Amino acid sequence: MALDRVPPQVVAELPGDDAVGEIRFPLQFDRRFQLWSFHVSHGVLLLRSNSRPGLPGRVDVMFRGVTALRVRNEYANLLLDRVPLEEAAKVVGGDIDAVERDTHVFSLGAAGGPPGFVVAGSAHFSEDDLEYGEPSSIDHPQLSAHILRSGDFG
Repeated sequence: MALDRVPPQVVAELPGDDAVGEIRFPLQFDRRFQLWSFHVSHGVLLLRSNSRPGLPGRVDVMFRGVTALRVRNEYANLLLDRVPLEEAAKVVGGDIDAVERDTHVFSLGAAGGPPGFVVAGSAHFSEDDLEYGEPSSIDHPQLSAHILRSGDFG
């Protein structure tokens, strides 16, 4: 589903009582996210929302197996959706050759900004109680005790 077709009242369906689950799209986070890191050699993109007064916890959104992307350095009220393959060309434009077997197209949107996209093999999120500079609990199983809830797709 393209971003312009997602009703604005859509709210994230995060796993409820289960700490871990499969991501159900669209996912919306009412917090500010920053482009935290991109490791070219491993094709790993990390977007992070650090804790702030009134927003306890830290949320990481990670994409693995990234083959193409158009991202901004900051997203207010991040909206993440999976784009069906038949609509992928409309979202990725000239980067359609990056959509390979076993990849997915994810649209990224935010309040007051142009949409972006990530073509990747998988998407993950984790909300944890870790601090600003600590590594992502998605990539570090030894930090799993800090995870409040998480989800995976792909």
